[in-house]
Amino acid sequence: MIRYLFFVAAGGALGSVLRYTLQRLLNPVHQDAFPTGTWLVNMLGCLLIGIGWGFSEKYATLSEETKLFLFTGLCGGFTTLSAFSHESLLLIKTDRFAIFALYLTATLVGGWMATWAGYKFLAP
Repeated sequence: MIRYLFFVAAGGALGSVLRYTLQRLLNPVHQDAFPTGTWLVNMLGCLLIGIGWGFSEKYATLSEETKLFLFTGLCGGFTTLSAFSHESLLLIKTDRFAIFALYLTATLVGGWMATWAGYKFLAP
């Protein structure tokens, strides 16, 4: 069990650093604009987990440790529902309802589509 926790923690640390870096580079300066960086990391994370899932099912070569590192750790640390929720609340509080609706729709639909596309890319 401790061994598995190590793989989750290592992947989570890497994913969190990558998310922070992309958010800092891509999020707009004004908090009432569309949160591009957070949206992008969530879409990339969904695509990556879909690709990994499809690869894992098609080739059955990923160990349990690798799955924990990539899926639970890396993708879990990379994507973030908490940042999405916070940024959504900021958009609502600043009366940016159209951008909020766009962000909500683009994240939910885009995330589902990215996961599906990644999975279908390699699924058996």
